[in-house]
Amino acid sequence: MPRSLLALATAAILTVSPAVLGQGYPAKPIRLIVPIVPGGSVDLIARRFAQKMTESIGQPLVVENISGASGTIGSLQVARAAPDGYTVMWATVGETVVYRYMSRNQPYDSVKDFTPLMAAVSGVTLLVAHPSTPGNNLREMIDYARANPGKLAYASAGIGSYFHMTGEMFKSAAKLDILHVPYKGVPPALNGIAGGQVQLMFVSVASSQPFANRLKIIGVNEPKRYAAMPDVPAIGEVVPGFEKLPTWYAFFGPAAMPRPIVTRLNAEMNKALVSPDMRQYLDSIGFIPLGGPPEELGASLQKGIAIYGEAVKLADLKPE
Repeated sequence: MPRSLLALATAAILTVSPAVLGQGYPAKPIRLIVPIVPGGSVDLIARRFAQKMTESIGQPLVVENISGASGTIGSLQVARAAPDGYTVMWATVGETVVYRYMSRNQPYDSVKDFTPLMAAVSGVTLLVAHPSTPGNNLREMIDYARANPGKLAYASAGIGSYFHMTGEMFKSAAKLDILHVPYKGVPPALNGIAGGQVQLMFVSVASSQPFANRLKIIGVNEPKRYAAMPDVPAIGEVVPGFEKLPTWYAFFGPAAMPRPIVTRLNAEMNKALVSPDMRQYLDSIGFIPLGGPPEELGASLQKGIAIYGEAVKLADLKPE
């Protein structure tokens, strides 16, 4: 079909009434692209959503793990897909926010090229310390670090990782001089702190669980105390002005998805999220349910872009 005729046909489809667009959807399986490798808590949460929605929506959600290039290969497939509701993405902050600061050649714009569907969950992040680290609590550790600049070090999963940028935001807000020791991934970093090579680390609840007996938890990187750890202070209680970098995991579709289809998918996603077994599973691995309308995810995306921009400057990171 000539380009002009294709444009006219597309415009005609988009001007059809919402009621007509929503009839019969979905009429075939829906691709759920997960831009990370299979396995791990993030992938497993996506698969639980797919199972729940398959049971409810009347068509299977087929999970496709398409990893590579920091998740952008799979994300690009969604950005280029038809906006008909049959291709959606389970996205992290990495593909939709952080990547725009880390790459000079961006194949998509997360604001212009995706339709927000629903913010699903947020990972709970802890500040942990080796047992030998001075201070019995967060306040005492901060007092020691201020009195002994350069004596403490924090581990991260690598330069530019979420935990690196969180560490720099913490250093700035708490006015600390602590060293950054980058590792090649979360497991090596956890081994480093468990072995006493470094003293501090920001880490997710799920990742920290195998090391629980070799670490002490001194802070929760959340706006308020985590219900499962009521005796551990939120970092903001001790460090005024410290704000958590977003860690949401969310559903997006291609740009220009029809509103009736967005509404249907959002309703099914929220329905899956509030199911008792989903809530129980999320609690067990340290994730907080979010949910809500698409507009909330859109606002979270914009806020995430702004706050990560500040973190990138503090970490002195340059796009490659």
